[in-house]
Amino acid sequence: MPLRVRSGSRPNYFTGQLLDQQDFQDEQAYHLALQKNHGATLHTPGILSGLELLRIDDVTVAITPGAAIDAKGNSLMLPAAQKLSLQPANGNATSFVTLAYAEEFQESDAAKDNAGSYTRHAELCVISEAIEAPRLDSPELLLGRVQFAGGRISAIDISARPLAGARLAPGSVGGNELAAASVTLAKLRPELRSGWVRMAFKPSSFVEPSKTAQDFYVGVTKTYCDQRGAKGTISIPVPMMADRLKTFVIAGERNAAGIQLELDRSGWDATRNSHEKTTLLSATVAPAAPFYQSFAINKQLDAGNHCIALYVEAIGDCSISLIAAEFEFSLK
Repeated sequence: MPLRVRSGSRPNYFTGQLLDQQDFQDEQAYHLALQKNHGATLHTPGILSGLELLRIDDVTVAITPGAAIDAKGNSLMLPAAQKLSLQPANGNATSFVTLAYAEEFQESDAAKDNAGSYTRHAELCVISEAIEAPRLDSPELLLGRVQFAGGRISAIDISARPLAGARLAPGSVGGNELAAASVTLAKLRPELRSGWVRMAFKPSSFVEPSKTAQDFYVGVTKTYCDQRGAKGTISIPVPMMADRLKTFVIAGERNAAGIQLELDRSGWDATRNSHEKTTLLSATVAPAAPFYQSFAINKQLDAGNHCIALYVEAIGDCSISLIAAEFEFSLK
């Protein structure tokens, strides 16, 4: 026997029915509840369009027309540009401009023949100044951050304000739901456009002469040498489409006398039609046990022609467990 549970109701009309105030209120409430439930459960709160902040004078900003959805699913529609005079806590303070939904009865909607009654609910956009940014789940939406210097607006930042989106169930978007070429790097968050290549240090023999003639002893998970030191070279794979090397890391258990590093951009110079060798890093890792050293690189790569090569020379007893490189896919 199926279980039939009443989940709600909506007004039903028939010929000859006597309608009163409650019937019409129920009709409105039904559609409002559907709208707010849709907004709150199928969308994330934030800006839909417009609602930008513009500097008018030293203490005044304008808010352009636009639309938004708040955390409760309320639709906020600002039909015309508005001005807001700010009163910062001090001359160098930061103010946050927020937007919230409200309802009230206004005298312009008062019933002419029934005192105390109103023919409309006024739906309001409440624009305010705050000293802190609102949380994403709060009734207020952040429109922007206004920085003051010497009592005057010096900068307006709208980068942190939330943009409304769709709530998607895990696994709900696949290849069949996306048009070809519809997802681009420009639409990815910055942290999704970079990543790490991590490797155990497995060097090849280095044939060019140096004071250190020994090769490293290569183990399964680490590579090491004794007090005589060792030298070796390794290629670091460059991920597909990566066009910038951001960071290099080397780590291990022992470094008795220092480690000399040379990190080179190698491969082919397509502009000069010749071999490419540009040193991106030449450094010495100071003795330590254990050691972990990170180097900022931030150098451009040709995604089609450049490679990364590493030369390591341990001066004395040494054990290396990790080399890692952070690459980025930039927007060109």
